[in-house]
Amino acid sequence: MSHGAFALLALAIAAVWLPPLHVREHAWPLWPLAFAAALAVALAGGVVHGTALPALAAFAVVTWAAVAAPWGRTLFVALSGLLAVALSIHVLPGFDNPKVFDAERLTPDALPFTQYLNFDKGTAGLFLLAAFAPRVRRWRETAELASPVALAATVTTTAVLGLALALGLVHAAPHWHPLAPAFLAINLLFTCVAEEAFFRGLLQRRLPGPRPLAVAVSAALFGLVHLPAGVTYAALATVLGLGCALVFERTRRIESAIAVHFTVNAVHFVGFTYPMLASA
Repeated sequence: MSHGAFALLALAIAAVWLPPLHVREHAWPLWPLAFAAALAVALAGGVVHGTALPALAAFAVVTWAAVAAPWGRTLFVALSGLLAVALSIHVLPGFDNPKVFDAERLTPDALPFTQYLNFDKGTAGLFLLAAFAPRVRRWRETAELASPVALAATVTTTAVLGLALALGLVHAAPHWHPLAPAFLAINLLFTCVAEEAFFRGLLQRRLPGPRPLAVAVSAALFGLVHLPAGVTYAALATVLGLGCALVFERTRRIESAIAVHFTVNAVHFVGFTYPMLASA
């Protein structure tokens, strides 16, 4: 049953891009319905417990207020960001996220890798995406994004993985793990969407001052949150964050940053040691 909850949460994230349902004079977005179904299934399956509901309700209220309230929006944006961080780093009670990979060595020389299906982080990404991230509204915009995204993805992937090779963090190791489709889907929907919706959609857009400074701060903070994996890993994350921040600043569409982020992660996973060499 837990897998059903995550399938519905993924559907809710995808539904953010769908046009709203028009009933009489009102337009109703479809993603809240999918999220309500995901939450109900998660509660029934033990992925989410009742103790999580106050935090989720508070997150929904402050995120709604950050968009719709006629006053205090700066405060509500800050509260929404803080709750999103708390959900993403799993400090709020009431979530029992299942494992997909459990101390798996994807190549013989790699560090063991554990991956969770995170309902809390996925929820944070969903709400931030819907509330704060500027998105593609018409199909023709997708064609307009193709060139800058392809360039940014190519340069960023080359820079990040080239540096990782030069620093001895990874080896070239092309492989296709049986759980690769699961990893890629989870990484796209519950990692890349959540992180880009926060760092670019919420944070970078609202940083005051010159835009190059906003790009630099966004990239630096993205690297900083990866510091627990080591200084070198955090430096590589900063390079990745810079690529995502630059393409977002250029296009002003969250899909661009998500695409660059996911490309780097996907190439890393299928083409190199993942997450890094045990000897590193």
